Amino acid sequence: MKQIDLNADIGEGAGNDEQLLDIISSANIACGAHAGDEHNAGYSKNGQS
Repeated sequence: MKQIDLNADIGEGAGNDEQLLDIISSANIACGAHAGDEHNAGYSKNGQS
């Protein structure tokens, strides 16, 4: 059976990380680069603000 890794960039402040985590199988978490910051990266990692 073939599988697909559905990946997304999260922690960049787009406001839809929680919804994406329900459907993706892996994630790239922004840690200060791009539009991400420490708060958003922490939220993505821990699922809380």
